[in-house]
Amino acid sequence: MKSQITNLNHTKYVYKNSLKDKIINFLMIDGRRHTSEKNIKTFLVAFYKKSKKESSNAIKQSVKKCAITLGLKMIKRKKTVIKEIPFFVRKPLRISLAIKSIKKKILKGEKLPIGRKLLSEVFLILNNSSENLANKQLILNLALKKKMQAHFRWFQ
Repeated sequence: MKSQITNLNHTKYVYKNSLKDKIINFLMIDGRRHTSEKNIKTFLVAFYKKSKKESSNAIKQSVKKCAITLGLKMIKRKKTVIKEIPFFVRKPLRISLAIKSIKKKILKGEKLPIGRKLLSEVFLILNNSSENLANKQLILNLALKKKMQAHFRWFQ
């Protein structure tokens, strides 16, 4: 009985990973955690110098703004799309998809350090002028259009 309780506590920790750990894991390149932590540290220092505010709230807000609530599931048959069905994205998946979209935007483009790119992207997201927010809105509009055309079958 006691071993089952410890297993439950362990699974809670695995699924409730902190946002900081998730960002560090997603920004890791070639399995180098130390360089990822160094990039995060440069981001935190630069953020504090630029805004004189706490960075944890800004990171949380930027991830929340990039999170997608509705997604589209494509049903394919022989490499052709038959149907697209909208669905609600689960909360842990929303966070990881938001971090992945921020990472994708950071890794393409200029040859600046990753910490500096992350800083500029967070400020763009907080000012509502990022490409990630435009992509999120586009996906949401497509999902709502497909919702009107979808035929759902409810099971009991």
